[in-house]
Amino acid sequence: MFKKILSMLLCAMTVLALASCGGAAADTEPPVTYLDPINCTVTVKIAATEKKGEEILIDNLLITLRNRTEIPSALDALAQACSAYEIKYSASEDGTTVGTIKNHANFHSDSEGGTYFWELTVNGKTPSGKAGEVEVTEGDVYVFTYSYIGG
Repeated sequence: MFKKILSMLLCAMTVLALASCGGAAADTEPPVTYLDPINCTVTVKIAATEKKGEEILIDNLLITLRNRTEIPSALDALAQACSAYEIKYSASEDGTTVGTIKNHANFHSDSEGGTYFWELTVNGKTPSGKAGEVEVTEGDVYVFTYSYIGG
């Protein structure tokens, strides 16, 4: 009788161990790696104001994004372009918009009540989402412009 109970207990433990291992394997699949590079062009500029003309920080730089586990965003392309030109860059805390580029802060107010902000266009059009949500696709042209709205 003791052998029968022991055999049933060992069998139950084996089944539980195998079941838990099988469930874990399904949840820990390796991340997908996107092998195809994506090429796009990035421009970063400071819009002309009454006091200064337009300043180009990065002019039509061809960026190749490769070896990724996620589809890159416009901010990923911007970060790579800034790195190539050794320009200081940061994203917002939530990672969806530009924080600063070369010490030009997004949504910076001046003493006259005006606001400076980073504006994005993709292929000449304003996207519906924030830069961190805009997926990069092959051949896109991204222009980040530091613009001013007077107070």
